[in-house]
Amino acid sequence: MEKISSCVFCGCGCKLNYVIEDNHIVGVKPVLDDPCSKGKPCVKGLLGYEGMYTKRILSPMLRKGGKLREVSWDEAYDLIKEKLSKLKSNELCFLGSGELNNEFNYVLGKLARTVFNTNNVDSTARLCHAATVFAFEKIYGINKMLYQMDDILDSDVILIIGSNPASNYPVFFNRIIEAKNKGTKLIVIDVEDSITANQADISLVLRGEALICFISGLIKAVIDYNKIKLDGIEELKEVVSKFDSEHMCEMCGVCPEKYSSALESILHAKKLSICYGMGLTQHINGVQNVFAVSNLALLKKAKLFPMRGKVNIQGVGDVGVEPKGSNLIKEKLNLFNYNSPKDDGKTLAENVFRNNNLKAMVICECNPAVSLPDLNFVHKRFEDLFIVYIGSHFCKTTEFAKVVLPIGLLIEEEGTITNAEGRVRKVNRLPSPYSLKEGWKIICELANHFGIREGFDYNNWLDIFNEIKQVVKGYSKINSEEDMLVEKENSGGKLMPFDTFIVEKGSPKYKWTLTTARQLTQFCTGEITTQCKSLLKNSPKAFCEINPEDAKEVGILNGDNIIVSSENGKIMVEAKFDPKQPKGVVNIPFHFDDTLVNVLFPHYLDELSMTPNLKIIKVNIKKATSKHL
Repeated sequence: MEKISSCVFCGCGCKLNYVIEDNHIVGVKPVLDDPCSKGKPCVKGLLGYEGMYTKRILSPMLRKGGKLREVSWDEAYDLIKEKLSKLKSNELCFLGSGELNNEFNYVLGKLARTVFNTNNVDSTARLCHAATVFAFEKIYGINKMLYQMDDILDSDVILIIGSNPASNYPVFFNRIIEAKNKGTKLIVIDVEDSITANQADISLVLRGEALICFISGLIKAVIDYNKIKLDGIEELKEVVSKFDSEHMCEMCGVCPEKYSSALESILHAKKLSICYGMGLTQHINGVQNVFAVSNLALLKKAKLFPMRGKVNIQGVGDVGVEPKGSNLIKEKLNLFNYNSPKDDGKTLAENVFRNNNLKAMVICECNPAVSLPDLNFVHKRFEDLFIVYIGSHFCKTTEFAKVVLPIGLLIEEEGTITNAEGRVRKVNRLPSPYSLKEGWKIICELANHFGIREGFDYNNWLDIFNEIKQVVKGYSKINSEEDMLVEKENSGGKLMPFDTFIVEKGSPKYKWTLTTARQLTQFCTGEITTQCKSLLKNSPKAFCEINPEDAKEVGILNGDNIIVSSENGKIMVEAKFDPKQPKGVVNIPFHFDDTLVNVLFPHYLDELSMTPNLKIIKVNIKKATSKHL
C-alpha cells in the first residue's frame, strides 16, 4: 500500500508518499503536487526511512543497577510521580520537540504549567533560531518567517548569508536555482566554501567573527547610495558610520574587487531577497546579527527568509513551548483549565548552565547530550539530574535517563505540524510494526497520575487541535485537512539599532578557527540518518575538513587521525583534505555521537536569546599519536 504523510526532517515540511509492506516503510516516492517539495524532495526525505526502525524504544524503562530495564507503564508513572511531586517549580524543566506534532507539544506545555506550575518550558529551537524569534518580535511584532518559499522566485538578486541551503534545505534551494536559471543573480556570503557557494554568481568567504561588520558595511553603502527617510535612520547611520568599504573588507578579510561586484548588484537590486541561517544566529551576538540583516532588508524593501531547522520547530514555539509561551496564548487559557504561572521561566540553556536549583528534566524527542555546547559539563550535570526521556530512539541522552518512555515517530501518529512558512499541515498516521501509545495520551496519563483530569480528558488529537485553534494566535481559521497558512500580522517593521562588536573568544594560542556544519545526507543529531545505509555511503563518520597547506604545516596526511583541541576540551577525528577549505579554518559536522564536536565549545550565551555559540571557536590541531588511539 501507499500513503501520504509528512517528511520528518527539515522545516520545509514536505509531503511524501510512503510505500508500506507488512507495516514497514519500504520506499518513498515524491508527491508531485506538493506545494512545498514541488515533487522534488531531498535525499534525506527519500532515503531516511531506512533508519526509522533501528535502535527503537519500545517499552517503558527504568534505570536499575545502572542499566535500563523494561517495566510496566504504571511502575514508570509511579516513579515519575514520586520524584517530581517533591519538586518546586524552579527545580524542573520540560523540553519539547520540533520532531513531534503540535498536539503533543501543546499538551506538554499545559502539563508543565498546570500540573507543575512552571514556565520552565523550552525546545531545541533555543539552539537555532531563538535569536530570530527575539529579533522579529522586536522589529515586526511577529515570531515567524514573513514569506512563503515561492516568494523567492520573484527576485532579481538573492543574497544568502550564513547558510548552506543546498545541503540543509534542498527543496528551498531548488527554488533559488529556478530563479537563478531565469536570470536572478545569486550572491553567497559565508565563512567557508559550500555547495551553495559553488552555484553562486558571486561568493565571498569572510572571517566568521566579522559577519556583523560585513552586514554593517552593506547597510552603510545602501544608506549612502539612497536618500532613505525612515524612523530611526539617523541613529542607524551613526551605528554603521565607520564601516566604509575599505575598512570593512580589511576587517572581514574579503577581496575588495569581489565585494564591489556584490555590492553593486545589491545596491541596484529592485527585488532583493535575503536568506540566512544558523551561520548568523548561533553566536553570542546572534540577535545583533538578525537586527542587522533585518535593517538591511527594511532599507532595501527586501524579502527576508530565515531558514528553520526541524520539521515542526515553528509549531513548537507557536503552541507555547517556550518560557514565555503562556503569554502568547494566555487570553483564553482559563477556558481550558490551562494554568499560567506568574514566575518567569528559564530557557534550556539557562536551566542547564545556570540554574543551580535544577533537579529534574523531562526531555522529549531530542538529544541535548549531543546538541548543547560544553558537553563535558552537560554530561556531568545530566548524571546528577532525574531525567525522564520520552522518545522514539535510543540516543546519547537516554544514557543519562532514569526513566524512558516510548513514543511513535511523527508519522506514526495523527496530528499537525507547522512548517517554516507557517503552513499548518496534516500528518497522517502510517501503519507501524509497533503498538505504541500516542504521545499526547502519555502526557495526559501523566497528568492523571498526578490527580489532574480536567483539561487532560481529550478523546483524540483533533480535540487538542480544536483547542489550539481557540487559544493560539493566528490558528483560529485553520482547517487541519486543507494545508492552510497561519495568519500573520506584520507591523511592517522598524529599524533597530544594533551592536557592531566583533566577538573574539578564546586564547590567542589557538591558531585555527573551527566552524560546525551539517551534511547533505545527515540531519541534526543523527538518530535516524546515521542508521541509514544509503545515506552513510556519502558521510559514514565525522571528519575534519582542512586545507592541505594547513595540514602540511603540522605534518598531517589525508585520512590521519588528528586531535582538535580548544580551551574547553579536545576530540579525535579523521582529517579530510579539501583545497577549497579556507586556510586557517577547519570544519567538523556535528551529527555523530561518537565524535562530540560540541565538547570544544564553552557555554557562552547570547544574553538576549539565550542561544549558545555553536558556530565559531578557536582551536589547535595536531596529529594523533599512538597514545591517543
